[in-house]
Amino acid sequence: MAARVPRELLPAEDAEGFERMLMALDEPHFQASVRAFVREHCGAFAEAGDFDSSGTGHPLAWTELHSRYRALFDQQLEEFLAGEGISREAFLKLARALSRAGTPWRSGWEAFLAEVTASEDYTAFVATMHAAGCRQLAEADEAARTVELQSLS
Repeated sequence: MAARVPRELLPAEDAEGFERMLMALDEPHFQASVRAFVREHCGAFAEAGDFDSSGTGHPLAWTELHSRYRALFDQQLEEFLAGEGISREAFLKLARALSRAGTPWRSGWEAFLAEVTASEDYTAFVATMHAAGCRQLAEADEAARTVELQSLS
């Protein structure tokens, strides 16, 4: 994540901590767990457009999956705060300070918020899962055609 940390706005220690927080969300093991979750569950979302156009609503299981997806991000943030020895109150104080900052100073904060709120927004979650489900179906179709062509040879 190439977010700009507002070093001019924060004490050096806070800026360094904020940079580490952004890096925690971009940490390879965390990103791998997010990708694995999406890969494991996206197939059910390939037909999301059918539910939307029919007006029947989404299956309740999707809401449960969204809660589990959101928990991945919550856990990563909680582990980061605990590892840094930062209380939730101190984090919220930093969040309030950055939220009041001028636009040029908020770019890193807004990148962090975009990452975290994407996990919180059900519509964005469904869109992500739908796109991944469609890709997974297309890859499976391509693999099946390849196997079929090889068996004809």
